[in-house]
Amino acid sequence: MDEKDREEGMLGEEETAGPAAEGAYQDGETMDPVEDDLQDVDASEEKQDRSPWLLAGLGGLMVILIFAILAALGVFEKEQPVVEDPDMWISITEPVQGAVLGVPDAVVVKGQGRGLFENNVVVQAMDSEGNVLSEQATVLDAAEPGGMGNWSVEIVIPVKPGSEGLIFAFSNSPEDGSITASASVEVTYGAEAETESKIEITEPKESQVLDISAPVTVRGTGQGLFEGNVVVEAVDGAGNVLAQEAAVLSSDEPGGAGEWSVDLDVQSDAVINGTIRAFSPSPEDGSIMAESTVAVTFGEEEDIPQPDTSLKLEDALWALATLHGNNVISGTEIRAEFKDGQIAGSAGCNEYFASYERTEESISFGDAGSTRMMCNEPEGVMDQEGQYLASLATVESFRYAQGGLEMMDASSTVVLFYRPIVAGTVAYQQMIELPPDAVLTVQVRDVSKADAPATVIGETIVTEFDEIPIPFAVSYDPEVIDTRYTYALHVQIKDGAGNLLFTNTTSYSVITQGNPSEVEVMVEPV
Repeated sequence: MDEKDREEGMLGEEETAGPAAEGAYQDGETMDPVEDDLQDVDASEEKQDRSPWLLAGLGGLMVILIFAILAALGVFEKEQPVVEDPDMWISITEPVQGAVLGVPDAVVVKGQGRGLFENNVVVQAMDSEGNVLSEQATVLDAAEPGGMGNWSVEIVIPVKPGSEGLIFAFSNSPEDGSITASASVEVTYGAEAETESKIEITEPKESQVLDISAPVTVRGTGQGLFEGNVVVEAVDGAGNVLAQEAAVLSSDEPGGAGEWSVDLDVQSDAVINGTIRAFSPSPEDGSIMAESTVAVTFGEEEDIPQPDTSLKLEDALWALATLHGNNVISGTEIRAEFKDGQIAGSAGCNEYFASYERTEESISFGDAGSTRMMCNEPEGVMDQEGQYLASLATVESFRYAQGGLEMMDASSTVVLFYRPIVAGTVAYQQMIELPPDAVLTVQVRDVSKADAPATVIGETIVTEFDEIPIPFAVSYDPEVIDTRYTYALHVQIKDGAGNLLFTNTTSYSVITQGNPSEVEVMVEPV
């Protein structure tokens, strides 16, 4: 084959083999080494070009998968606000938030509500730890079940005053007992009681003439004072301090109640109208925490006559306590009233009367007369009456002692012993029956000082009410009565829980200044 034919034949083979050689080796033929290297480089570059996109795709898939899982778990759910059912609610209108409640008295809780099952409301008083102290159920005054209305309860809360807590009102579901509506207010159960600071001078008495030839003893009581300190002064009419001494209350505990006493050495050559002053200063600023004063005269008793303001025989109503040393029969009462030279009263069954004559210490009675009734009960009442009337004829002297009036015979033996009383009845207009545990308290009080608390000088308690009006008798010590002072009755009726039912709204003055010792009291509902 000539040269030209070989070239043509080779050209024909290349044209035939070209397409097959693009992707593979054929018939044992080999690629040119340079072309092989170029093909490897092109393949590597193609792989490198595809790798970033592949990684990006895989990363996107992972992100989508993570978000899908978190969404399934509710991580991206938006918190929805709790919206109360506008047709089912409770509110508390009284007490208000932060109120101080008047425990231990019953507390009034009021509110409104709507859409409640059978209009039911439960009110609880809780302490600061959520413990239920008291609970009371009530219902709305709605016109129809589930309607809107008001509710109100009175709840007694057994808790120490000053404690913090919560008033909680709610209504339950009839299906599962769950709370369907509720309201609450934070409160304080009563303010912590503070001990009142006070001082009272018990000796000397108002307007008393004091003998200053020797130190003057001043006594009194007090409570709630810093370290129990009391300062006592004798002051003249111009405000000059004549003498001063310090005292300390005899109290068992700091700030407690106790007594105090000092001796004031008052030096003066003249009679002075002045004041005894007792006070306690504050440790913070020296201000006066408590104070008491009595007007007195500083001078010698023999030079200045002291007015007699003590209770006299004719000033009181007297009830016999003992007859020849024996108590009067239970259920009987012997009384005596001395007026214009006549003694009169009840001898236990009959009314009696007799004349009398007396000096400062001696007394004698004329023959006694009486009505002519017979009493069979209590047993022995008639014998006691006869013995009493006969004993009047043996009396020759009397004295005020042992908190009462003693009458003695010729041998100075006490045959009759009386106590002064304020007696009468208590009535009310409302025709209602008192609860079986009701308690009537009648007090005789000294109300002379308008700027000072009244002082109780006698008290009686009645728990049995066999008749209306309710009779009472209050005894007292005659030696504490000053005829210049004013005394009045204070009357209350309470139930067994201590709730006030009735009290007197009219003042009833007794004993002194022409006022009676026997009164009819009318009380009013509270």
